[in-house]
Amino acid sequence: MDITFFHHTLRLGSGIDTVIFELANRLARNNNVTVLCFKTTYKEEECNFRLQEIRSPFADTPTKMMVMAPFIFDRFGELRSYIKRADVINTHHYPANYIVRNFSGPLNVVTEWSGVTTTMFSSFREKLYVKWAGYANRVAAKRADVVLAPCEFVRKWIYDNYGLDAVTMFLDGINFQRFDRRHVNADRFYSMYPPLEKKKIVLFVGRITESKNIHTLIETFALVKRRMTDVALVLVGDYQSYIHYYNRLKSIIRSRRLDDSVIFSGIVSWTDLPSFFAASTIYATCSLWEGFLRAEAYAFGKPIVCFNTGANSETVKDGYTGFVVENNDANAFAERMYQLLVDDNLAKQMGENGYAWARENLDFDSIVRRFQQFCEQRLTQRGMPYPNANT
Repeated sequence: MDITFFHHTLRLGSGIDTVIFELANRLARNNNVTVLCFKTTYKEEECNFRLQEIRSPFADTPTKMMVMAPFIFDRFGELRSYIKRADVINTHHYPANYIVRNFSGPLNVVTEWSGVTTTMFSSFREKLYVKWAGYANRVAAKRADVVLAPCEFVRKWIYDNYGLDAVTMFLDGINFQRFDRRHVNADRFYSMYPPLEKKKIVLFVGRITESKNIHTLIETFALVKRRMTDVALVLVGDYQSYIHYYNRLKSIIRSRRLDDSVIFSGIVSWTDLPSFFAASTIYATCSLWEGFLRAEAYAFGKPIVCFNTGANSETVKDGYTGFVVENNDANAFAERMYQLLVDDNLAKQMGENGYAWARENLDFDSIVRRFQQFCEQRLTQRGMPYPNANT
């Protein structure tokens, strides 16, 4: 098959971008695979697939790029030249899904992650963009040949909001070759942060944005810190792109006297990131929206604490692989974190339960096999040939 993924970015550290990268890299073993984007932080030598950056005059200003991309008409011809030869085109979000909504030819597969609302943002510009993107995502989904939902929660959301029957398929998996606890230890992490070697580590990985509710995570950590001193919160992810929010977080940290206990690592390379998970005691996220909760912590047998939002309860089995706490209950969240931090046996048992579940359900190799079979079946139903490009 000739498979093309089209997303506005392919950036290290973004959850959706990681899904695309992992799917494309594995599918390229037996198919011709292209990833189209307006901006990437990956290098061509890191990719088994063809990586094509479609240059936009707004590429260095992400908000303008996202808003204006569908209206840069002189780029459509360039996009069509890449897409028209594809058997399958898979888009994941506005503006890519909206741009290709009227393109004919390939099987148009829209992956919908759902659920971002204007209440998650404070500025008028962000609220306006989210409102427009939500409309565009709906249009794209309705014009797609098929809509994929990465979990049951999103499938229900699509039906309730779009009136469409989507296909459920886990997509946000784990690279168990990279996150291999048999061959990774915490040495690299401790070489970067020597003062943390004897501390319990609470880890978060993701963009440092308001929608991830990092301010609440810091507040819950402050409650834990009152009860134990040998603990640190490590926040991994891009904060420089969201500098106003980062400054707000730093102000909270100073007011709670947590300067020595809360670490912003910035973006961490794939080479170093597994060591962060190996060093962690628990993984915690206070995000109030997730299309699907990233679960790399399970690869190292670490339990997860999260709010009961989105699909989180599909990833975290409350009381079995971690704890699911009612939204915005900071005291309960802090209590669950503290419970796992002081009870090594409980944390180990829950983490091992999570490891077993993730191996069965979230191995990217298994996800890719299901995705390829799905595409082949859909093409067969359309009566389209899909000769294997590498045989």
